[in-house]
Amino acid sequence: MALYEKKLRSLAELNDELKTLDADGGVRIRGIFEGKPCFVFVTRYRGRFGVSIFSTKKGTTGLDVPDQSLSFRHFSEGFELVAFVRSVALQPLEAYSY
Repeated sequence: MALYEKKLRSLAELNDELKTLDADGGVRIRGIFEGKPCFVFVTRYRGRFGVSIFSTKKGTTGLDVPDQSLSFRHFSEGFELVAFVRSVALQPLEAYSY
């Protein structure tokens, strides 16, 4: 089974992807949370958004991989989600939908 990922190149593209996110997809975003580099994973379930934030560590290949869970949040409104994601996303944007 091949894994499909689409690079999101702008905040506008990220916003569009979040608005149309369905239950079997998600978005992975590189960010900074509480002063620490992190991965932000956004999923959707029963109309609500779940945001999981993980610290990063170097994997065996030398690339950053998720490490410890730092926070989990729910958002019922898309505009609240977008505001939060914008506050933690790195610039330039490094995000992928899957």
